[in-house]
Amino acid sequence: MSWGGVREGAGRPKATVERKYRSIYVSKEEWSIMKPVINLIKKDNKIGRDLLKRNKEHKIMVKDARFINLTDKDITIYGKNHTTITFPKSGTVAFVKQQDNILDEACVDGCLFDIGKRIYTEVGNVPKPEENIFYIVPVVVAQQLPERDDLLVASNAIKNENGEIVGFTSLNII
Repeated sequence: MSWGGVREGAGRPKATVERKYRSIYVSKEEWSIMKPVINLIKKDNKIGRDLLKRNKEHKIMVKDARFINLTDKDITIYGKNHTTITFPKSGTVAFVKQQDNILDEACVDGCLFDIGKRIYTEVGNVPKPEENIFYIVPVVVAQQLPERDDLLVASNAIKNENGEIVGFTSLNII
């Protein structure tokens, strides 16, 4: 019986992706944000691949970026530092044309109604991408143009005591 030597299938499997050691200095809070993203990318699952693909060409918001509100309401963002900023409606509203196709009818407890399928046919009033310009749009518009990382939607609504939306805490890419 021999000890040591090369045996087929023994040892650490060869890496499919070449990884190099890199060091960066980050705070505890920054690391808590980065670590789950890094783990998703390393697992090479669909979410990780999508994150990697999106972030390769992702724009970094710079000081001179402009935000144009293409919704029908002013959008107020409540910042982390207890400040607010309002993006006034621009007068142009981005939209998606829709068409409802009736597929069938249903009758429940004597109430007759249609069952259909909604199809989105055309996106309108969305300018072409420009450097350092971000457009705040309705969710349905951003959903129809998922390849655009310059389209933002207001997220995390803040409501008053009457349940009315008074602002948001973030703008998100879909």
